[in-house]
Amino acid sequence: MKTETIHWTSLPLSFLQTVADQHGFLTSAEVEFLAGREEGRLVQVLVRCGAKRFVCAAQDAASMIQAVEDGGDYVRDVSLPAGHTLWQFIEPLMK
Repeated sequence: MKTETIHWTSLPLSFLQTVADQHGFLTSAEVEFLAGREEGRLVQVLVRCGAKRFVCAAQDAASMIQAVEDGGDYVRDVSLPAGHTLWQFIEPLMK
């Protein structure tokens, strides 16, 4: 079985710079961008809600957020978890 390595560097610099400017927080646009790319769809994102928090793949974030809101809770923010591999590319871009 052949395994394929995902190359984080194939994510556009403009995307990485946007995430760096937002200190790791992601808007719905960034989550959708990740979810729509092969190298980004399984990136784990941290979703913080009013009563809980959870980590899920970017491709699942929209449906999970909808389930939270349908259940009467709210989503506070979405971000990259501390220690995620992408931080090695984002941290040098932070001002």
